[in-house]
Amino acid sequence: MIKYKKIMSSLVLAAFLWNLTGCNAENFFSSSQEQEETISVASEYGHELDPEIHQLVADSNYKVVDQNDGILFETALTEEEATSGAEVVLLDSSHQKKATLYDDGTHGDRIANDRIYTCNYKPEITNETEITCWATVGDIETEPVTIQYFDRLTENDFEEASKIGTMFSETVTEYTDAEGYIQEEYQNDALQKAGVLAETLDFLGN
Repeated sequence: MIKYKKIMSSLVLAAFLWNLTGCNAENFFSSSQEQEETISVASEYGHELDPEIHQLVADSNYKVVDQNDGILFETALTEEEATSGAEVVLLDSSHQKKATLYDDGTHGDRIANDRIYTCNYKPEITNETEITCWATVGDIETEPVTIQYFDRLTENDFEEASKIGTMFSETVTEYTDAEGYIQEEYQNDALQKAGVLAETLDFLGN
């Protein structure tokens, strides 16, 4: 089974990459509550949808198993598609219909008749897993979107993440300046060294 608590390690890597451009990893791990909130923060979606590309976007690609707020999916239609009367449907990986997307200001849709169709899908999730969905408009399919569900992180998890963050920081100490940041000319070397550590920690494993 895929262990989605590896998202904790992903946060460590994100902190390390931010460190390369001026964000100190130590500050990143200073508040466990803040980290939990960053996992489910809403993404930029909706306004930049291109109806010609037929995208499907979700408000977040990561969810906690015991979250019950559902997933907001959106896709944009061309004017021709919107006026064709074709139903916009959300499908799962088994091609089963899970929801209908609307453009009438209901079901999570923010603005009626803007050709952005929305649904709030609430799958029954009890264990760490992932689901893949896409939308169809007649014979047209969007690209799939995968949502990963993981158990709620505990204080111990964040303590472990902090330890891993410290390991990354100590590994690249030779490339950091007095303030703990990595200058541009040393970034590639630091990334290579961090990559070796990541492999040692089975960072990329399942």
